[in-house]
Amino acid sequence: MVEVMLASFVLSIVAIGTGAYFYQARAGILTQQARQIALDTAVSRMEELRSSDFDEVAPSVQNTNVYYLAKSGTNWVHSSGDPLENYSINGRQLPITTMVQFRDADGGSPSYDYLWLGVSTTYRSNLAERVSIESYRSY
Repeated sequence: MVEVMLASFVLSIVAIGTGAYFYQARAGILTQQARQIALDTAVSRMEELRSSDFDEVAPSVQNTNVYYLAKSGTNWVHSSGDPLENYSINGRQLPITTMVQFRDADGGSPSYDYLWLGVSTTYRSNLAERVSIESYRSY
């Protein structure tokens, strides 16, 4: 009788452990899928930026301020504050941030030599869980 109870106890511990393992594995897989969707979205946005005309992406004022971009139809809209754009992962709306900034490569001339482009996407409700990519674009 004791052996049967001990075997039942051991089997129940093994079953609980197996269930917890599968739960954690599934959570990890879902997180990786969301991260991949966020990365694909960021890469797609960066490709849009790089294929757009330079004058359409560049801010109208040449300074070192970071400007935010939002897509409105086929045009890019510049703003000094985050326009709070969203994209969808599995029915959840999550933020995507697109930024542009003039940079000076030679560090002394009064002209700006290239643009820094940045795209950041959140892939979970925790806003710290982000994927960020950046690129540079010259005239």
